[in-house]
Amino acid sequence: MFEIDLKYYYDVYGGNVLPPNDSAVKILNRAFRQINIICRNRLKNGEIDNYDEDVQNTVKTIICEQADFDVKNDDLINSALEKYTINGVTIEYATNSQISNINGVLINSALYDELNLTGLTYRGL
Repeated sequence: MFEIDLKYYYDVYGGNVLPPNDSAVKILNRAFRQINIICRNRLKNGEIDNYDEDVQNTVKTIICEQADFDVKNDDLINSALEKYTINGVTIEYATNSQISNINGVLINSALYDELNLTGLTYRGL
């Protein structure tokens, strides 16, 4: 079964962004859920087990990078409003070409491109 834990984050990935407390597990689990959404639930339902070890390790690294991205960009993620209108006044925030919004998940565009190379984001159309 495919899973990722703090031991992988700290020892294999070499992460140093997540806080060394209980919130680190929550952040890593959130990153897993985000990448799983982008991969169309292929991580959680076991389809990734059919992929070779290199692809699985790539996805684990991407999950760690997504966790780091979430921590480093917490303010941006929590204010990801693009357009807001009230009483005829519209406020628009500039979009960042380095960040993609995929199925409601904000992810670094280069990280998303790397995830695409695994084939796990394929819609099957």
